[in-house]
Amino acid sequence: MTSYERWSLVASFGSLLVSVVAFGALAWQLLMLARGTAQDHDRRRKQATMEYLTAIMDRRKALYDEGIPDERDHAAVSALISRALAGDPTAVHSPRVSRPVRVTVATAASPSSTRKTSPASTALRSRSAG
Repeated sequence: MTSYERWSLVASFGSLLVSVVAFGALAWQLLMLARGTAQDHDRRRKQATMEYLTAIMDRRKALYDEGIPDERDHAAVSALISRALAGDPTAVHSPRVSRPVRVTVATAASPSSTRKTSPASTALRSRSAG
């Protein structure tokens, strides 16, 4: 074997070693990218859950401040529904607020009412129609 062949083999094995190391580094970076992406996905999912819960709590507080009773207070909900079905325009009134919240219930005489209705009156209308 000539010295040229020896140096050629050394160069070939050297380039093979560099290629294997580069491939290993690339595989390591891809693994770290996959882990980072999974962790970021989990963080975003948890953040979205917390934002959803915060929005729900804010909405429940706003409804409570308007005088809408808690859904677990069956007596207060029944009283609210009874008053709204009886046609009381101030069916939702609470000492917690200074003004009554109006609940508009559509009747057969005015089915195309253009007034804004609350979610509670929409629920009442769908229950009374059924």
